[in-house]
Amino acid sequence: MPYPYRSLAAPTALLSLLALVAGTAGAAPEFDPYTGRAGVTPPTDRVIVRMRDDAATGAKASSAQMKQKIAAAGARAGLKTRAVREIAPRMHVLELEPGVAGEGTSQALERLRADPAVEFAVPDARMRLHRVPNDPGYSEQWFLRPSAPGPNGSTDSSVDAEAAWDVTTGAPSIVVAVIDTGVRFDHPDLGTEAGGGKLLPGYDFVGLDSAGSARTANDGDGWDPDASDPGDWISSSDRDLSTFSDCPIADSSWHGTRVAGLVGAHTDNGLGIAGTGWQTRVLPVRVLGKCGGYTSDIIAGMRWAAGLTQANAPANPVPARILNLSLGGEGGCSAAYQAAIDEITARGVIVVVSAGNDGSTVDQPASCRGVVAVTGVRHVGTKVGFANLGAGVTIAAPGGNCVNTAAGAPCLYSLDTTTDLGETVPTGAGYTDRLTRINVGTSFASPIVSATAALMLSVNERLPGPRLVSRMQASARPFPVSSDPSVPTCRVPANADDLQNTECNCTTATCGAGLLYAPGAVGEALRPVASLSGPGTATAGGTVILSGASSTPANGRTIVGYEWSVPNGGVALAATSGPQTSFVAPGGPASVTVRLTVTDDSGAVDSVDQVITVGGVSPPPPPPPPVDPPITPPDIGNVQNGGGGGAFDAVLAALALAPLFGLLAGRLRRRRAARTAIIPSRRAGGPTSRSS
Repeated sequence: MPYPYRSLAAPTALLSLLALVAGTAGAAPEFDPYTGRAGVTPPTDRVIVRMRDDAATGAKASSAQMKQKIAAAGARAGLKTRAVREIAPRMHVLELEPGVAGEGTSQALERLRADPAVEFAVPDARMRLHRVPNDPGYSEQWFLRPSAPGPNGSTDSSVDAEAAWDVTTGAPSIVVAVIDTGVRFDHPDLGTEAGGGKLLPGYDFVGLDSAGSARTANDGDGWDPDASDPGDWISSSDRDLSTFSDCPIADSSWHGTRVAGLVGAHTDNGLGIAGTGWQTRVLPVRVLGKCGGYTSDIIAGMRWAAGLTQANAPANPVPARILNLSLGGEGGCSAAYQAAIDEITARGVIVVVSAGNDGSTVDQPASCRGVVAVTGVRHVGTKVGFANLGAGVTIAAPGGNCVNTAAGAPCLYSLDTTTDLGETVPTGAGYTDRLTRINVGTSFASPIVSATAALMLSVNERLPGPRLVSRMQASARPFPVSSDPSVPTCRVPANADDLQNTECNCTTATCGAGLLYAPGAVGEALRPVASLSGPGTATAGGTVILSGASSTPANGRTIVGYEWSVPNGGVALAATSGPQTSFVAPGGPASVTVRLTVTDDSGAVDSVDQVITVGGVSPPPPPPPPVDPPITPPDIGNVQNGGGGGAFDAVLAALALAPLFGLLAGRLRRRRAARTAIIPSRRAGGPTSRSS
């Protein structure tokens, strides 16, 4: 993935970069810190494997037993493992011996995947920051203010947080986890919670490299409770190491500190900048070091941040409601990421991920199912050249852009935030600026979305994750169309090599539902949540009972009305108001849609539909018991000797002739011997012969 480049202080260097983008049809003449897609992710000597449970017994293996099973599977695949480490139940990392990585790893993965005991096996690929160089910056937070006209066009993509702050400035109970490089706790616009600041203690999940080195971690050890950022610079000597050979030389990014400032820097304190969430607390989770970080460490950090039990780490005392990941790697969502995200979102946690910065398809884990994938737009609302796009994008937010028209000109539309001023190790707190520390990229669009989600939860803490996302999308503003006819319409990338790294007009197929709009999102969150419980299927003629009692209002409000209706008709509801109703299912097969609309005490409403599928037809009523015609008692005087006599059905005889049993019993016993009786059949088809 793209990495930050060293500061371009020399005007000639900046001019040469400008030449790369100038003259492209439809492209705005602005500085683009990205020069195209990075190379393919280098071979790894680590593999993530998840085993299946024992299908025969359903038994859950212990951690030690699962470790043995995974090691055995690795041996069956011909892997020589140096170490095995658990990152989730049934999911472990296998560190391979030298000489097995690269092409051999690919072949071994195929053998692992063919093992019936293995659910999936994927490379433990490095993920990298979605970020930009420490170059020209912008000191004014145009992206949080209302849209306004300017010399380079109206700032249509600004989210108007000011209007949202009139309703809420956030709540300390809502925690956003910044899963990144760690943070600088000493920054006065962030600070520790214990010292009156915004940062919770967090945790460091940057593990040891192969063979036990801590070069990526850059802090001398592996996992530990210290989530502070020691710096992630890459020097020329670092590039001599195979671990960092494909990483460009760069100063430290202080990326997590930048992201944390956009989420929740101190606001209204007379110092520095404003965070999108004034009261929102930030949980720093360090997963990236020098040259990025491993997928396995990122997954461990995600799970811990969400409050899941994480092997080899203490319990998280303050789980986050929102996870922000401004990182990624090329390719579709891996099975390992998807398994972790499914587990996390099932807890109601919202995962927000930057889409990537090479103008191509959405990176992973933004490409995973169930996440909020964020792309970046220019100040005027068109897609910024570097931002990734496609069907996987959820919503668009300001990504920053420079609109440079001359060498050495300032970056007019940077996203100002907190940082450290050190080029390598930390030297002191500071802020991004217009000239030497620009701040643009989908990495910084993502935390604006995360913080807006936190504002939404601050007014409606019971808002389910899927509803929050759909309401954020519903409140988004439409994409504008550039007045410049040479700006093309964005297209869905055909593949990862189909680059669109110049400005283009967004569509909902390429840039998500629209432009993030903070006051609209908060307004949508204030509506109640209609919740309808009842069966999804019914039998014709059966009674279907539906309840809306689990519907919830926003914080401090009360639901005062329930309205039931059947949009497609076909049935009569027993009640059209109140928290419960019912109906008799019609003859099937059929489909009945019932709608519940709830209203709170402020007049806000929400609706939800439930579709009930009716199968079969009404069963016929059970037949009545058979009624036989009256039986005429035989004329005893006419019973023929030797030929007839009467062997009656025992039950019918008992019912019909009980009063005569006493009279007949004696005479029948005398005539019963060696006799065959033939009586008329009571059914069509002639006489029935029975032996008595």
